[in-house]
Amino acid sequence: AAAAGAAHNAPAASAVGPQWLADKCKAGAKAQVKNLGPTLFEEVSKEKAAIGDYLEAEIRKVDARIEEHVVSLGALAEAASPDGVADPVLEQLYWERYALLREWNRMGVPPRADIR
Repeated sequence: AAAAGAAHNAPAASAVGPQWLADKCKAGAKAQVKNLGPTLFEEVSKEKAAIGDYLEAEIRKVDARIEEHVVSLGALAEAASPDGVADPVLEQLYWERYALLREWNRMGVPPRADIR
């Protein structure tokens, strides 16, 4: 009886065409997206938070290396750099930090107050 009812709801062979198939696929895709949507956004949010935690830790490591290098140079050496030429090691560290911040932005990680 169920098979007879299913056969009754199916269109006749001549009525099945590309448009009917496209409409069925569209309806099925919409149903799948509707079911998947909330959990998908939740998972993406969790992944972004995890990426943010990783990048924050890396930024803090670079900040510590910058601090160590500045201390090793001494305040006078940094203030009296000739012709505005930056220390190459310090410049490289700042570029590493910049690259991490760019990655943060590119990945769409929400901003955090203590990371700039």
